[in-house]
Amino acid sequence: MTTQQYDHLIVTDLVNWIESHIDDKLLIDDVSRQSGYSKWHIQRKFKAVTGKTIASYIRNRKLTRAALALRKTDRRVLDIALSCGFDNQQTFTRMFRKRFGIAPGSYRASADASAQNFIYPI
Repeated sequence: MTTQQYDHLIVTDLVNWIESHIDDKLLIDDVSRQSGYSKWHIQRKFKAVTGKTIASYIRNRKLTRAALALRKTDRRVLDIALSCGFDNQQTFTRMFRKRFGIAPGSYRASADASAQNFIYPI
């Protein structure tokens, strides 16, 4: 097995772990501990394999899950934000708007909201 194949295997296992804990408040320290590598080393491996930082991957996966919940449920925006691991609605709204270009409430009401900015599991 080459180093590149081994790194891909490590990152795939890590992505699976992240996905199983995506609704938790995930910190780089948690991800690093799970991987068995230092924060610096695992972030370097993750970016080399995926082209994304660990933090951006986690944030964008949480935002994608929130967008799906907004479209498929009638839960309050605050409840969705908290269930997706955001500390408060203000932070969630700011990040959601930055990612999708529209506020969560407007996204829910929009008939043409698309999945073009969704980030699916790697």
